[in-house]
Formats: sequence, C-alpha cells, structure tokens
Amino acid sequence: MKKKLITTTTLSLFALAIMAQTGKYGKTPQDSIKCVEGLSLYKDFVGKDDKTALSYWRVPFSVCPLSSEKMYLDGITIYSSLASKEKDATVQQKLIDTLFMVYDKRIENFGKEGFVRGRKGVDLFKFKPKDLEAAFAELSKSIQLQSNKSEAAVIATYMQISAELEKAGKRTKELVVEDYGLVSEIADFNVANNEKNKDFYTKAQENIDAIAAPYLSCEVLSKSLADKYEANKENLNWLKKSESLLSRKSCTEAQPYFKIAESLYKLEPSAAAAASMAKMYVGQKQYSKANDFFKQAIEQETDNNKKAEYTLYLAKVALINGQAETAKNYALKAAGLRSGWGEPYLIIGSAYASAAGSCAQNECEKGLIYIAAVEQFAKAKAVDASVAADANKEIAKYSKYYPTNKDCFFHGIQDGSSYKIGCWINETVTVKTQ
Repeated sequence: MKKKLITTTTLSLFALAIMAQTGKYGKTPQDSIKCVEGLSLYKDFVGKDDKTALSYWRVPFSVCPLSSEKMYLDGITIYSSLASKEKDATVQQKLIDTLFMVYDKRIENFGKEGFVRGRKGVDLFKFKPKDLEAAFAELSKSIQLQSNKSEAAVIATYMQISAELEKAGKRTKELVVEDYGLVSEIADFNVANNEKNKDFYTKAQENIDAIAAPYLSCEVLSKSLADKYEANKENLNWLKKSESLLSRKSCTEAQPYFKIAESLYKLEPSAAAAASMAKMYVGQKQYSKANDFFKQAIEQETDNNKKAEYTLYLAKVALINGQAETAKNYALKAAGLRSGWGEPYLIIGSAYASAAGSCAQNECEKGLIYIAAVEQFAKAKAVDASVAADANKEIAKYSKYYPTNKDCFFHGIQDGSSYKIGCWINETVTVKTQ
C-alpha cells in the first residue's frame, strides 16, 4: 500500500511537471495524471497479460493520444495478440476492427504514412485474408511512398496477394509480372545496401521468386514483351523495366531482349544500357563485343555494386572462353568492389575446377585442386547465405574428386599436411584424401 502511494505520488508530481507541454499529456491536470499513470502501468503487462494491459492502455489512448508514438506500437501488439487468441468470432471482429483503427490513428497523429500502411497491409492480409483488395491497396500505397525503404514483409506479402488476385480473376498475368519486377528491384537494393536487414530481404526474394515462378518462364516473358515492344520501343521507362526483368530471369538470349537492349542503348547510352548490350552479345555468343561493352559500362558506372556486377560478368565470359586465370582475376576485383557477396567465389571455385587437368602435375595434385575449388565454394556461402544452395551443389559435385590416399602417398604427400598448389592458382590447402 505504501509502495503504491509513493508510486502514485511520484506519477502525480511528474504529471504536473509536464503540464507545460499543452495538449500532449491531456487538457487538464487530472488528464495528465491519468495519462502518465496509464502509460506507466500498461507496459508492465504487455505480452504477459494483454487483457490487463489493454485496460490500462485505453486510458492514455483516450485522454492523451499525442503523448507517445510507442503507445500505438504497443496497442497494435496488444490487439493483434488478443485477436489471434480470441475464439468468439464477434469479439474477435471487434478486436480486429479496433486494431486497424489504431493503425489509422497512428498515421493521423504521428505520420510515417508509407511505413505504417505497409504494416497495416500485412496485418489486413493476416486477419482479413478474404479482403485481398483492401490489403493490396494498403501495400501498394506503402510501396509507392516507401520505395526502397519498403520492409521485406511488405514486398513479399504484396507479391503473394498479387498472385492470389490473378488466380481469382481480378488481376492480369501481365500485372503480376510488373509487380514482380517492382518488388524484386526493392529486394535487390536492400540485399546490396542494407547490411542490417540483408537476410530478411534475401528470404523475401526467395519467396517472391517462388510465388512468381509460374508467370516468369522465358517463353512467357518473351511473348508478353515482344507483343508490347513496338508500342514501347521509345518508352525509356518500359525499356529499362523490361531489360531488368529479362536479365533477372536469365532470358538474355531471347529475341525480345536483343531489340530492347539496342533501343535502350540508342535512347540512353548509359552504363546500364552498355551492360544490356553486353548481355545481348553474350546471348549471341559474340564474346569480344560483350567484353567491350562490359568494360564501357564499368568505366561509366559510379556505383560500386553495379561495377562489381559488370566486372563479374567479365569473369563469367572469361570462364566461358576457357580463360580460368582471367576469370579469377575479374572475380577477385568484383569481390573487392562489393563486400558480403558470395557469387565471385563461386566463379573462382569453378575456375579452379576447370583448371584441374591443365595445372596439375599428377593425380594427387589434381585432387588437391578440387579441394581448393571446394574451399572457394564454402567461402561463398560463408560470406553470403543467398548463394548457399548453389555452393552446396558445387561442393557435392567436386568433393567426389578429392585425391586418393594411394595417389598422394606415391608422391610423398601425406593426409593432413599442407600443400601449396602452383600454376596460377597459388593456394595452400590441407590434404584430405578419400
């Protein structure tokens, strides 16, 4: 009792002290006391006893709605928790309706419309899964306002609803493809630039790819874009989006890609357009011309992530042409331009594996080169979880070619010892025999 009296007195004094902030903590001294008491008390029950938390939370929400933005986050947490657990459909619906009212009030009093509407859209899909259009409208507006700042859950949910609307006959396949391009660009940006949340966007992109897969075969995309090309061949925005989509799905050998790349370069001979021309020539197996355009793209580009992408293409072209050492050198340059990126190490591993026959002096050393390759694949997935599946395939493929104990013993090379591989590889590996 004494403790409660002291707490109440302290809160009352605090309430009086903050009354100078007119309106924020209520219109009257009594409101201020109720406000501060409610703000203090409900927090002790959030996540533990949400019904009690709600009884205290309602007071500041009513008498001092401008007092705390966190109050709205906590209110959303409380109502979401209660609605998820409620068995009575009528009561649950009231909780859900109030939840979305809290979202709207947060925007009204504290702004951040794009961010809040994104979270509201995700919850609309969760609690009102049949009302797809309402959730999609919220997410669309959120992405429009947030662009690359859109949260991973927002873009993944947006793609899921887009596909479900198409299945319900309320959205065309062409629009689903456009939606895929939109959210994939956001995911790409954040994987490259948002180190803190990179893993969330990587997972979101995996989900987005899986959802959109039925709409994104090269055959379907090529037909769709070919039909639209004549009407859009001077539409720079359409050309850029179409090139990005075809490139993402590895459809750069498709006929529409050639036309789109040439039109894009003609209208805007930028670094990106030069890269598009390079990809076109790769698709046509004109590798010398492809190299020239990739080098032009690198020279014009100012963004290191893009430079890295174009440099890695040079590595891939070199590997196609059997120039393994050149491929390694370009891959290392690409890795230096973009940290936390695993793909360059996949290329280096493949370069090593391709050179096992030409660089090895004997069967034991040949197997040791495969060990060096596997170590690069392991490094790739260690620095970048998004390439783990590809890395694991390569590891499984080449670990079968580790040297035998017999081959190495014949050359005086012992299991567990260190061995320096020469040639241009110049790697030291630990000997592991079968």
